[in-house]
Amino acid sequence: MGQRPENLTNIFTEEHWSDEEYQRTSSAYALSKTLAEKAAWNFLKELPDGEKFEMATINPSLVVGKPLHAHAGFSSAEIVMKTFTGEFPVLNIKFGLVRVEDVSLAHLRAITTPEAAGKRFILSGQNIWLREVAQIMATEFNP
Repeated sequence: MGQRPENLTNIFTEEHWSDEEYQRTSSAYALSKTLAEKAAWNFLKELPDGEKFEMATINPSLVVGKPLHAHAGFSSAEIVMKTFTGEFPVLNIKFGLVRVEDVSLAHLRAITTPEAAGKRFILSGQNIWLREVAQIMATEFNP
């Protein structure tokens, strides 16, 4: 398992990129997202001037909310539900949460706001312990 660098701050901005070396030993999924975004920016940069287009990227934390359909695959909603039902252990980890509706709105605004071109956007609310998520779910949905 990789070690997180000790010199990281608690505040990240769009200027920061995920630590690929750490991701290589901890999360192939997270690494794939980092590499895909970097590939998109590099692709755009390498295009001839006449072929360049505007691009913005949206980087949400753990997306929560109602899925569009029951067969959405393994998703953030499934992590929360499996934690709530006891199928997934309540790990001692924190997540930044963001509502799926806010992610949708951010995509719409990135497309319709000219100033968004060429920028990266992090979407995340307050960090919350997975145990707290389970407690909120239990209070709300467990009779």
